[in-house]
Formats: sequence, structure tokens, C-alpha cells
Amino acid sequence: MTWDQLRDLLHKALTTAPEFGHTEDELAEVLLSGDDALDDFDEEAEPGLRAAVRMYVREERWPELSPVERTCLRYRLSISIDYATFLADAAKVPALGIKHPILEEEDLIEWVICEAWENNGYALMRDVIESYARGRYGEEEAEPELGLES
Repeated sequence: MTWDQLRDLLHKALTTAPEFGHTEDELAEVLLSGDDALDDFDEEAEPGLRAAVRMYVREERWPELSPVERTCLRYRLSISIDYATFLADAAKVPALGIKHPILEEEDLIEWVICEAWENNGYALMRDVIESYARGRYGEEEAEPELGLES
């Protein structure tokens, strides 16, 4: 599988994925409700998402998912597409030495949606939700709640 193929497969997965289970307002409320609330929200979805990804790769359909799992899946797929696009473009530049992945399809998709997410994607989701919360609630209200005082 090439990075281009992975990107295309992830895009197809996103177009067939169930809709978000939470609105931006609800996610901002989760973020503002406590220090680890968004971490807990994401961790709650992890086991179900791993199983759902494996099922999707084998059967090309998503299982029934909870609202939390649906929300996390859509964020993970969207950010994973960005990663795969970056790698597909970078792999076309010989000087960078980026090779095609050697993992099997199921392992590669699980890696990008679950493992790479843990190291890089989660922070992006948190940034998006923090930005939304600042816009929705204003700097004065959101910053103390988010622990972002200057």
C-alpha cells in the first residue's frame, strides 16, 4: 500500500463513517468541565474505535458506535487524512527518503487512527476545540477554564 492509497482509503472511510455524536458546543462544554475531561472522553472511545477500525477494513462498513465513538472517529479520520496526504506528498520527493509503508492494510489503518493519534492527533483535536471554546465563550471566560491564563 502507498501513502496515496492510504489517504484515499481514509477518505472513503470518512465519507461512510457515521455522523458526529456531539456538537462543537457539547465538546466545548466537555473541555471546560474539568482538567482531564476531554482526555477521558477520548479514552472512553479508544477500545471501541480499535475494534471498529478492524471491522471496517475487513468488511468496509462501520459497526454501531456510541456518540462518543462517532465523534472521536470523525476527528481521527479527518486528521489521519491530513497525515496521509502529507506523507504521500513527501514520499514524492526523493531527497526526503520517505518510503511506502510496509504494514498490512489493517495494521496501517489502525496505526494511523489509533497509535499516531495518541502521539500527535489528540493535541490537534484539543487545539480545535479550545479555539472553538474561545470563540464561543470569549477569551475571558474560556482561558481560566482551559488553564491558559497569561
